[in-house]
Amino acid sequence: LAALAVAVEAGSGWRVPGLIVPLLPLLCAMGAGLAAARMGATGERLALEACGLSPLRTGVAALAVGLLVGGIGWLVHGQLVPVAEARQSSASPAWVWLDGGALRTADGRTVRLQDDVIVAVSASGGLDPEAIRQASARQRPATASAADLRGASGVPARSERASRAARVLACGVLAWLGWLPLARKPTTQAGVAMAVGITWTGADAVLRVATAQGRLPVLLGSWGAAAMAALLLGAVALWARGRTTGP
Repeated sequence: LAALAVAVEAGSGWRVPGLIVPLLPLLCAMGAGLAAARMGATGERLALEACGLSPLRTGVAALAVGLLVGGIGWLVHGQLVPVAEARQSSASPAWVWLDGGALRTADGRTVRLQDDVIVAVSASGGLDPEAIRQASARQRPATASAADLRGASGVPARSERASRAARVLACGVLAWLGWLPLARKPTTQAGVAMAVGITWTGADAVLRVATAQGRLPVLLGSWGAAAMAALLLGAVALWARGRTTGP
């Protein structure tokens, strides 16, 4: 809803996919938490447990739905988001960085650099669309298509590729976390699930920034938040199982 409001105020509903997709893990946690709170308030969860279906078992369904949502988000980010961005008048960057210099996309003028000093300025005889797309993917990886990211090099492009895959896993894990009985009261359950999702989103953002600055390797920066969520899920599952089977 917040992303939709921003898009409406900006006058372009096409920006909604690019705003929503990075928030999918948070939305999965909130959705599962609200569903669990609703079923807890009506006594359905208690009835399921009386039938021998613990939250750990029924949470597999939340995991499957979360993975499905994450997979759809991965496809949307790789296919629809670039199309949505292309409809914007400012979607194509004015300059793109190529090997040894920069190229102005409006007229193909190339500026050659050596040791951060301009050594030559020339007008290109023709623009290579493929080279421009690859350079744009390195420069703006968050809005690049999946095909352009696969062919792009550099830390930002590699980090974006890994982060999109990690987000799929995070959607499933956070949905399962949101479904587990993290609190006794239904209203508290929904609030805790939202807090877990917000915490994951913040941790993922911090790790990605650290990766872009070269402080963390790409693998750790991209998959770190998803791995922490999986470890938290394992800890909560062990706690819930111990509480169920204990004396």
